[in-house]
Parts: sequence; C-alpha cells; structure tokens
Amino acid sequence: MSSKFLGTLARDIGNLLNDSLDEYNVIIEVGQSPNFQIFHAHSIILRARSPYFRSALSKNWAKKDGDLVTFSKPNISPKVFDIILQFIYSGTVSMSDKNVMDALDLLIATDELLLTELSDHVQEYLLHQQSNWLQNNLIVLWEKVHLIESCRKLQEYCLQIICKNPLYLFESNKFLSMDSSLLEPFLKLDNLQIEEVEIWDHIIRWGVAQNPSLDIAKISNWTTNDFDAFVFYPRIFWKKL
Repeated sequence: MSSKFLGTLARDIGNLLNDSLDEYNVIIEVGQSPNFQIFHAHSIILRARSPYFRSALSKNWAKKDGDLVTFSKPNISPKVFDIILQFIYSGTVSMSDKNVMDALDLLIATDELLLTELSDHVQEYLLHQQSNWLQNNLIVLWEKVHLIESCRKLQEYCLQIICKNPLYLFESNKFLSMDSSLLEPFLKLDNLQIEEVEIWDHIIRWGVAQNPSLDIAKISNWTTNDFDAFVFYPRIFWKKL
C-alpha cells in the first residue's frame, strides 16, 4: 500500500523560501526603482517547476558569478513575483486578497514564465469570481490579454460578450482612442449582433477621432486615400458595404 503526503511535502518545500537562505544559488532582481526587490531561490526548484527557468538555467540567459546565477526581471512587479515564487515552491496561491489588476499582471507574468497551471487557475478565478468587474471593464481586460497566447479563455470571453453586446465596445469611453490592432478582431466577427450600417457609423466616428483632419460633414467627398486612413477599413468593410 502506498500513501500520499503531498500537503507535508508542499509545506516543507515551501519553507525553503524562508529557511536556510544561505543555501540559495539564484538571485532574481525584480521590478524597477522605487518598486524593486531582490529574491533568493534554488535552481533545482525553479528547474523542476518552470519550463522557462529550466531552459534559462541551461543556457547563458543569466549572469553567473561562481555558483550564483542572477536573473533580472524588470517587467514583473515584486508583488506579482512573490505570488509566483509561492506557487513554484508550495503549489498554492490565494487570490482572495488580490485585486483584479494584480491578477491581470500575474497572467502576463505566468505567460512569460510558462506557468500554464497557474495561468489557467487565475483565468478561472477571474471568470467565476470577478465576472462583474470583467464585464464593466471589458476593454481594459482586452487590452491586457489580447496578445497573450495562454489567455485564450479570457480572449474568448471578450469576443463572445462583444459579439452579443457590441455596444459594450462602441459605447466604451475607450473606443475612440483604441488602436486598430485592438479593434480589428471584433470587426472580423461574422455574427456581431448589430446592423452593419451601425457598425459603419461607429467606425466613422473612430476614424475621425484617429484623423482629426477628416471632416465627417464632407464624407461624401472623401477619397479612397481618406478611407485608407482607417487602416483596416479597406480589408473589412470595403468588401461588405
């Protein structure tokens, strides 16, 4: 008969973060001044738990000084990296005391460090525990996750909500300042629940906001070059309208 004592194992490995710090062999410089912190870790734990560190520690990605390896992660905040280290060492994470923006920053970091299990957990937490915030801040969410490969669940959530309720996009106070790369995936949807002529009206508003020299009152006199200023307009709407 075999028995499992995973709780004890996780606790004891987790204690390595605070105990025997003189035995660490990895230094991780996190954040930027004034929000900067140095973390100590053990390469054997990092290798076992993160494909990113497994690869990084086997290549010349970091500075080496004798037996010590130093990483610099200026793009991750100390608050987020502390959550990640707790997860790497103990396999536990608590989201109850984290705000939504912390969770989104955590998703960006987990994608970089290839922590798929943690990424999935955070996405499920946001979808089930923070759904009201997500719906009320849909464009903020999209700005954060639209390019993150591991955030497919949240990307699909955004696309589905906008598909059913396009006014969440078109009436957002961020709509007129959105970059075309953020806007285009929504406009490529074939089943937006809105008439195409209404989409056209909103895109005209967006285009004029992007190009103040255009006069909407003289739209009948606009040239092809004027419409080209809409960046994605020729690719999507020229064929439809």
